[in-house]
Amino acid sequence: MFNIVHLPTTLKLDFWLLKNNAFDESRFARRKKVKLLDRFMSIATAEDTILNKLTWYKQSRIEEHLVDAAFIYQIQKENLDEGYLNKWVRKLKITKLFSELPKIDLDEYM
Repeated sequence: MFNIVHLPTTLKLDFWLLKNNAFDESRFARRKKVKLLDRFMSIATAEDTILNKLTWYKQSRIEEHLVDAAFIYQIQKENLDEGYLNKWVRKLKITKLFSELPKIDLDEYM
């Protein structure tokens, strides 16, 4: 992983190398093309970002990852592909963590 910071805006972009596994292949295939700072780039979907954050939390227990996943979930819940999420939540063995996302009181983190 590495990141780049656009100094005039302080926008930070994180870059992650793909692993050779089914989940990374899926999230790469689902990436979205967006225009940012007059350039086109690919970004992960909300679903894949949630799944990644939960996986990182499971491995590291760094609370920031869980809170980030909860923010994305609670803000985007009406737009999320629940079928896709449920499939990967089971495969990645993060079902319990995923079930906690709607319950997290985000006011504590604002």
